[in-house]
Amino acid sequence: MESKYDPVFRKWGLATSVVRAYHIRHRLMQSVRTHAPSKKEIYTYGVHVHLQVDRLVSTVDEQFTSKEEQIKQLANLIPIETRKDLLLQPRELLTHFQRTPGRWLGLMMERLESEVVEGTLKNDKQTLWQRAKELDDEN
Repeated sequence: MESKYDPVFRKWGLATSVVRAYHIRHRLMQSVRTHAPSKKEIYTYGVHVHLQVDRLVSTVDEQFTSKEEQIKQLANLIPIETRKDLLLQPRELLTHFQRTPGRWLGLMMERLESEVVEGTLKNDKQTLWQRAKELDDEN
């Protein structure tokens, strides 16, 4: 989503990654005032980004109550840092289900990742295999 500042960012020649980082932090600065971050948000954007935004908003808004401790506690409950930390890898699913890579694989990995992050699914091979089979049966 383009902001009113994007033309200025382009004129300045800012890298896409810098502009993306601005958008993420801007969006978080808007939402941090209305709700505490979820595990999924902390996982998606990173604990360091959430802590930066929390500190910034705390500095500029005297009415804001810092959620730093809550952010750190939630971050400690997230069992993986990236999808690569899942103990079941895409190549194993391809071999087991004897299918070619495609959207089904991305959706399955996304679902497994999300459930592990939210804490509804343990990141152990047996549990992930069982859930992958259930997801495959649903389709």
